[in-house]
Amino acid sequence: MRASSSSVTERLATRLGLGDRLHLLGIRRDVPEILRTFDVFMLTSRWEGLPRVVLEAMASGLPVVASSVDGTAEVVRDGVNGLLVGAGDVGGFAAATVKLLQHPELRDRLADDGRAAVVREFGLDTMIRRLEELYIDLVQARPT
Repeated sequence: MRASSSSVTERLATRLGLGDRLHLLGIRRDVPEILRTFDVFMLTSRWEGLPRVVLEAMASGLPVVASSVDGTAEVVRDGVNGLLVGAGDVGGFAAATVKLLQHPELRDRLADDGRAAVVREFGLDTMIRRLEELYIDLVQARPT
């Protein structure tokens, strides 16, 4: 039987001496409320599909600092609606986060543009229209 990811994470945190600073919250139903307490959202993944958590952060009005990897780079446009950093670039993540904390006007602009991008590109009306277009394309491509 494979160990759960939380127990692996807990053991790693203990081994690294982070046990008193790392809190594993488990499944939460209050994510929007939690996100609203942040100043900056950071996603340091080395790979992603389409990271819903980035969309949630942007929709919550948070400026995003994220790895410049496949799916994330499709949503976050560097300097437009967030900041992108090379995967694994710890110094780059730190510098981008400090930059946002020191420049509230940039932080606010990126947050506003991020929220607008989510509404424009992933809002309900847009997603319904795209799904309708997909179905129409599939039906028209089907041999008769």
